Amino acid sequence: MRAAKILIIIAVVAALMTYVVSSGYSDGFFGIPLRCSLDTCIRAVEGNNGDFANYLRAADLLIQGKLITDQSNWWLIILWPPGMAAYFATLSILSLGTSTFSVVHLGVSIGLWTFLLTWSIIQGKDIRSLVIGAMSATLLLGSAPFRNWMFGDSIFYSETISIGLFSLSIATLCLAVMRVDSRSLKSLIAISGASGLLMAISSYLRAVFDLVGLALTAIFVILLAISVLRTKFSCGNSSENFNSTSRTTDKSLMVVLASWLISFLGTTLPWRLVLARNLGLSSVTFSPASPQVWASGWIPNEHGLPDWALSAGINGFCVSYPETCAAIAVAEYASNSPYSGFGAYTYDQFRSAALGEILTNPMPWLISRADFAIKNLLTAAGGVQVWGLILILSSSIALFCATMTLHRSLSSSFHRVSRLILSFIPLGSGIFTVVPLMVGSYEPRYFYPILIMPLVVRTFLTARPEGSGVREITES
Repeated sequence: MRAAKILIIIAVVAALMTYVVSSGYSDGFFGIPLRCSLDTCIRAVEGNNGDFANYLRAADLLIQGKLITDQSNWWLIILWPPGMAAYFATLSILSLGTSTFSVVHLGVSIGLWTFLLTWSIIQGKDIRSLVIGAMSATLLLGSAPFRNWMFGDSIFYSETISIGLFSLSIATLCLAVMRVDSRSLKSLIAISGASGLLMAISSYLRAVFDLVGLALTAIFVILLAISVLRTKFSCGNSSENFNSTSRTTDKSLMVVLASWLISFLGTTLPWRLVLARNLGLSSVTFSPASPQVWASGWIPNEHGLPDWALSAGINGFCVSYPETCAAIAVAEYASNSPYSGFGAYTYDQFRSAALGEILTNPMPWLISRADFAIKNLLTAAGGVQVWGLILILSSSIALFCATMTLHRSLSSSFHRVSRLILSFIPLGSGIFTVVPLMVGSYEPRYFYPILIMPLVVRTFLTARPEGSGVREITES
């Protein structure tokens, strides 16, 4: 009976996903036809320098073995991690260079989100859980990020795949933490290891998720230290605060955190070594171009920035501190290479100028960034319309509910600090997808993770704390 329900839900979600995709994809997008091989797609985007066009070009170079070996192509690995290039190269090889390349990508995208939404719907057995999951899935499928971007004209961008894997990573991590008291160590290792692997893969697809992973790494190292010290000093202590249950919980938590760290760091290490070897030891994050944002922030409007860059607030320091901006512009335009880091100012000097202004007079910058953030968040959600406002409100409520659910589910055997920090995994992960943008640009699509991830994670957490959605599904 349960298997039949699962099949029905899969069929319904697959039908909805097919409708969503076909509604924006039937005539192709950005000049790419509905059916094309990798070579045909590249020819179709000739002259286009958008992210998706460069992903396709990088995939072709990767197949030829020239992406890393040829220094003239390094700008591609400086601006973007190699995940999308590797993904498209794999699809091209699997499709044998035929026009099924784009169709296979479409099928992978539909399959990923069908699995994700279906799994989140069937987490709980009670009606309330099913209703929450169904409502979340319906809201996501009808939202602007899905219809207008992820499954619309921009399906070849990284968001469609990366946000799904990122959401699944956070959801499985929360499940592992919730089940510390009720799962075997092998299950905990498998679940937390899978979460770390998914975070690593999403980082290879989109660099901002590497920043989230590194932030979680720092937090987990601190929690590991707390657990180790607590376990060490509890030996021989028979007090209630250090009973055997507490020690067992701490050991299980150490297994979860260590498994996640090994999986995430081990999977991302190869690319960090490639970046360190080719670009220097200072470029070991998945976004080695990030120092350039300090220079971009000081570029005046008269420099000829495109409209999208101005609306994204890419030159936010100039908007906030026009007098300093003008002084820097005079010096830079007198050099041979303005705003490149090799002119009158280095990237470090651009950063020092920005931080100096922010620390001495923060209000203009905070007001400016808040203005850009609100405008682009509303645009990401679909504008000041009922559906967009519902999406923002629902995501905010989902983040709060996920935090509260996680906190209530954590055993009292947890150390108070550990319990508090672990409760904020969904909220903290969502915030870290946006915080790095404070010194960069605010494109609407950058807000998609924090709008989508909470709804996915919340439906996963409707499952009862004493069970596991993974075990219940596989054993049904």
